[in-house]
Amino acid sequence: MSMAKGPFRRPKWRDDYIPTCDEWLFWWSIKCDQDWVVDFFDEYTVSSEKNISEKFEQIKSSLLALKQDIESETKTSLQSYFNQLIMPDWQEWAPSLLFGAASTGQEMSTRPGGYRVLGNHCDWWITASLTARGTAEGVMTLTGPPPPPLGNARFGVTVVSTTGVNTDGRGLTAVLNGGVISFFKGQDTGEPANAVTDRDVEDAASISLSGWYQIEDED
Repeated sequence: MSMAKGPFRRPKWRDDYIPTCDEWLFWWSIKCDQDWVVDFFDEYTVSSEKNISEKFEQIKSSLLALKQDIESETKTSLQSYFNQLIMPDWQEWAPSLLFGAASTGQEMSTRPGGYRVLGNHCDWWITASLTARGTAEGVMTLTGPPPPPLGNARFGVTVVSTTGVNTDGRGLTAVLNGGVISFFKGQDTGEPANAVTDRDVEDAASISLSGWYQIEDED
């Protein structure tokens, strides 16, 4: 094969030129003196390695600079975004337990509550414990969490536990509507007799609730 192709000639490649695979196969398939091939390979390898090393350092420097730019420009905003999206903090909340929209003379031993917002979704919980009901009269309500609920939508409330509240044996239920939690004996039928009032609540009553609702869009 080599005789048909004639004597070997050194390719006219620059020292910094990197040949293609086809060029390697073509030139090296031609028979030539083994010592010359070794010398040529050593010479070209040194030159190629130097060129590749320089290119690598350039790429490395560019990537490091890009990495620094990305970190400096986005680290703070990304951290804030993920904190809010993945692990939002619970916010404190101290609601008011009202009778006829008032709490005159009322005393509470505890009313801890919390809420957290994920997108337009709000989770919340509350425990309200009385030591004195007070002199206010009327329908019992509880102010809802600060984030405003969606429009006039009605959201269910889970009654976790309750003591000292008379419901005539029908079970206490609650509904969140317009930022106010209303209480009922059994289901809310719209009848005044179904609403829980001051006359149904003892001085040492305690109510624990939890729930969620969709937040009103700001725009």
